[in-house]
Amino acid sequence: MSQQLPTRTKQQQAIAEDLARRLQIDGERILFLNSRDKEEPWLPPEALTTIARLSDRFKHLDEGFQEFIPPLNQVVHHATFIDCEGNTFGRSGVATVGAFADLDAHIIAAGRAISAALTSGGINPLRPGSVVTLSTEKGGPNFISPELAATESSRSDLARIHILAKEKGLIVGKDYSGYRNFLRQKYDGAVSVAGFDQLQRKSVIEALERFDPAVSDVPDEFAGLDEGALH
Repeated sequence: MSQQLPTRTKQQQAIAEDLARRLQIDGERILFLNSRDKEEPWLPPEALTTIARLSDRFKHLDEGFQEFIPPLNQVVHHATFIDCEGNTFGRSGVATVGAFADLDAHIIAAGRAISAALTSGGINPLRPGSVVTLSTEKGGPNFISPELAATESSRSDLARIHILAKEKGLIVGKDYSGYRNFLRQKYDGAVSVAGFDQLQRKSVIEALERFDPAVSDVPDEFAGLDEGALH
């Protein structure tokens, strides 16, 4: 079921006003779409790209549609950021079709992909202090290697998945049976996301974000989804 774009909280409004002032953009374009981290801002892909180009570490950014996952009704976009040292950071963004009545899923996924790629490269303009003044020297205080970025991204995704699973009642104390059943029905018998790649983890995060335990223990649309559907 589609939702209307959420009304901003006072904290979200303060964040949007600060970003609008700092980045010289229309604050109304800044949205908050993450139901768990309600203070995580989102910008349309073209606006995010334009601002990122101001960074002294920016060299190239490419973004495009990657695939559609029918069982989950999800669209996937992929963004690749290359910094001035030639380091490459590629990340995916996932969104559910029809999640928001006033915003296209492709735009959401593209913005998420770009944001993730820029975050991995250390120049996401939505993060305070990350634009224009970053060091380009390897080993400097602001440099992050692609390998370290991938490791940190994996840790962050795994932590977020477990937090969401607990919030949705799929993990209760030390009882992981609901969570494992959730994964088992979606990923061809998998009971853990430890070996999942970045796209699979993002898909699980999006699925958990959209999961409503009051409607069904495990939504029918998850049945039959295996890892092959994500490649």
